[in-house]
Amino acid sequence: MQSNQSLVGPVMIDAEFGREDTVQSPATAIGRGLGPLDTKTDLRNRLDVVVMDRVKDLASKKAAVIFTKSSCYMCHSITQLFYELGASPAVHELDNEPYGREMERALRSLGCNPSVPAVFIGGKFVGSSKDVISLHVDGSLKQMLMAARAIWF
Repeated sequence: MQSNQSLVGPVMIDAEFGREDTVQSPATAIGRGLGPLDTKTDLRNRLDVVVMDRVKDLASKKAAVIFTKSSCYMCHSITQLFYELGASPAVHELDNEPYGREMERALRSLGCNPSVPAVFIGGKFVGSSKDVISLHVDGSLKQMLMAARAIWF
């Protein structure tokens, strides 16, 4: 193994070129330009960074974004509330995402507990179902959706 490669578990990463030589995993993105991975902890930390970047990227792609799980009734209720207000949010079901568990952990680190539903408006983290319902009751939710151009009226 050359000095610019690192083996962590079953994954070998070529740090100079950001490619892995053995298995497909998020380590490909993690290894790009970041140097060799010395331990599994390094891999976990880089995975957390990559996943958090993915969550933030998805959260900023539309005016309203909701991270959910298909079996979560509160997720369904919050999504329906957005539709009733005239918004068409991007809905990401974490149980159908390739790295859904890691994304859940990232959402918890943002302060969303429980991890779903996690709501972003205008790219900013709003909170979970309790926060969204409170904003709806006091009339702020509709104003936030209008300011983010998720709804027009």
